[in-house]
Amino acid sequence: MLRRLARIAMYVVLSTGFGCSGVALTADDRQSVETSTREWVIEYWTEPSPIPLNQMFALYAEVYESDGITPADGCDLAIFATMPAHGHGMTTDPSITAYSGFSFEADGMLFHMEEQWEIQFWVTDDWMQDVAVVEIDCCDA
Repeated sequence: MLRRLARIAMYVVLSTGFGCSGVALTADDRQSVETSTREWVIEYWTEPSPIPLNQMFALYAEVYESDGITPADGCDLAIFATMPAHGHGMTTDPSITAYSGFSFEADGMLFHMEEQWEIQFWVTDDWMQDVAVVEIDCCDA
């Protein structure tokens, strides 16, 4: 039940309305992570960077096919941000912008506590759903 409440507290759906046919970071300092089945690669970065404690930040994500080069146009992307050790998510409800079928922004994110956060990127297409998980130690002072 607690896990479900944590997910409800910070469930952000980023959607373009189509199925797929296909850390402290800036756009120049992107990180990438593969989904569990290695079907997709997600590049992500934040602004500002590093992520500040108890201040709003934006998270940017781009979804690519397994080669890490070809945009996964038309994917749906959902993001969860939780503190697994505490069993809760963020206290904010970020606004979402889909710039294209593979590029997304979650604005208004907030890490309100220090320690480890987990960001889950859920990618969905017409055939499957997969997840990539990133652990982030918050936050640099």
